[in-house]
Amino acid sequence: MQDQQQVIDAWNANASPGIEAQVYDFFTPQPVKGARAYYMRTIIHDNQDDLAKEILQSTTSAFYKDSMLLINDIVLPDSGMVRWRAIMVAQDMMSSLAAKGRTEKELYALLGSVGLETIKI
Repeated sequence: MQDQQQVIDAWNANASPGIEAQVYDFFTPQPVKGARAYYMRTIIHDNQDDLAKEILQSTTSAFYKDSMLLINDIVLPDSGMVRWRAIMVAQDMMSSLAAKGRTEKELYALLGSVGLETIKI
């Protein structure tokens, strides 16, 4: 598990056996090289496109041929009904971080811009 120092400190206070915690700034090159999977939870939607690209590039620089990125974020539909929770999160991101909730098309475009192929949303 990688996160900022204060999160790691809190984690270490109640650490689970078998999970290694590491301080990491996702705007720097990923220190764990060649992992089979990298997992991001609620990171990409917190950032504008330019910062999200930076984060993605920092992670993908550590990829080996069979590495993959698993992203756990809210993705808005391109059209039609949107669940209220997704709207609330999108509004939060806009007002607090000047970020935005991305539609499927926007997420595909963002991931494609850094050379990632989207397999499934």
